[in-house]
Amino acid sequence: MNPIIEGQPVLKPQTARLEVLVRAQVRAYSEEAALRGEELFMSVAGESRPVCGDAERLSRAIGGLFESAVRFSAPGARLEAGVGFGVTQAVVSVGIEGDAVLEAERCGVLHASLADAREILEGCGGSLRISGRWLSAFVPVARA
Repeated sequence: MNPIIEGQPVLKPQTARLEVLVRAQVRAYSEEAALRGEELFMSVAGESRPVCGDAERLSRAIGGLFESAVRFSAPGARLEAGVGFGVTQAVVSVGIEGDAVLEAERCGVLHASLADAREILEGCGGSLRISGRWLSAFVPVARA
């Protein structure tokens, strides 16, 4: 049976506005960063597009990036958050000044602290990457 013909509801995939979620996390972590003498900056590149995924879960994953960035950065460090939009995916990257990310990754502590974020991102077709001083979450862009 065709659910549309039978009058059954058709579920639409959930979408979220990534830049809104990131701005909320920047606000949430700015105070904690300021207490440590850190500066937190945000930039958005490309035209904003909705991404696939539940906003609450994506917010939790992005929060994990910020939490790890603040936790593993040296006091007084500069933290950068960027949101970029491509044709098929969007990316949130949090950059940490210094070698703290490399050291935390070398010790295996960073991967453990980001396990929940990785699971959430992979659940919506995205991924988590650690590259140098950058923690990045990739999320599929919703189809129009």
